[in-house]
Amino acid sequence: MGCYEAGDLVLLNGLKSMPELNSSIVRVVGPTEMEGRFEVKIEGHDKSMSIAAKNLHHLRPFDVVD
Repeated sequence: MGCYEAGDLVLLNGLKSMPELNSSIVRVVGPTEMEGRFEVKIEGHDKSMSIAAKNLHHLRPFDVVD
């Protein structure tokens, strides 16, 4: 299970109850009260959702080349 912090961008993968959201990029809001789950939010939307850590995958930050 990954370590996620508020503000991290992550990719959703392996969702069974909401398969239409697989491959979506969301922002972590923070951990939920349920162990192993994180509150995430799709950019530009007010609604957030609770997702299991196993369904979140960190996105690599882009390297800035000067």
